[in-house]
Amino acid sequence: MERQRRIERRREKCFGYGSRKAAFTFDADDGSDPQTMKLAKGYVKKFEDMREKGKGLFHSFTPNMPRTS
Repeated sequence: MERQRRIERRREKCFGYGSRKAAFTFDADDGSDPQTMKLAKGYVKKFEDMREKGKGLFHSFTPNMPRTS
């Protein structure tokens, strides 16, 4: 239970209280961009190493716009 509270506090700090972005999880993925999901999961898998090296992951897109390959 304490772990869940810590997670919620961190989400609020990161995204802002009540932000819809806090619900953006791998489980909520609709599968529309498998390449981005592969990159994100790879980053998370190696997160400790990435953090030690000071590396982050940034993804930018325009919401609700059609994507092209």
